[in-house]
Amino acid sequence: LALHAGDCLGACASNLRENILGNEESDVMLFPNPFSENAELILSEECNECVLEIFNTLGEKVLSKYFSGTQTEIRHSALQSGLYFYNVTDKNKIVGSGKIVAE
Repeated sequence: LALHAGDCLGACASNLRENILGNEESDVMLFPNPFSENAELILSEECNECVLEIFNTLGEKVLSKYFSGTQTEIRHSALQSGLYFYNVTDKNKIVGSGKIVAE
């Protein structure tokens, strides 16, 4: 992917994300967002070996949680207030990703 002055970075980033994830829509719903107590992460399909990884804005992993089924909970007590990025993988395949704000 080559970028030149004047290119639309947002569109390029969006296309890059689609290529990395292999889909245009995430199969993950996370709410409420922002959250102050607990947040629920719900998958559209059941998984057996899912991993939720949460990263801070420096790219450092701050939380790793293994789960199976279609949902899991994120407790605010596990995170300081701030902006985070998350990935959900099932058997090493990314099934969803996004941003979350802990208040």
